[in-house]
Amino acid sequence: MPADLIIKSARVYTKEPKVGKWTTFQITVENTGIGTAAMIEWEFESGAPGQNLTFGEFTVEPGDTVDIYPAFSYNSSGDYTAVFTIDPENKVYETDDSNNNVAIPATIARW
Repeated sequence: MPADLIIKSARVYTKEPKVGKWTTFQITVENTGIGTAAMIEWEFESGAPGQNLTFGEFTVEPGDTVDIYPAFSYNSSGDYTAVFTIDPENKVYETDDSNNNVAIPATIARW
């Protein structure tokens, strides 16, 4: 029985993101399918050149949601577009994979 994962919402969770401080994002993922989605991988790219991706895993039952809070410390101020992707290697059979990533704009202040 397939799961169907969608990114329900995504936002910058930190109220005032600043250089050198942790900027936390909140991503809500919902399983709209009829099967449990277990050990689902995710990846987060900060949008900052030369700065690394972060990775993790989660499990979500049919009809439930899970909140994921990746955090990143930016080295310089400016406007960035972070990208969050669930099941980046398409290991989960889903009816629709087109809703598995989202771009999140973030403005990082100098101080």
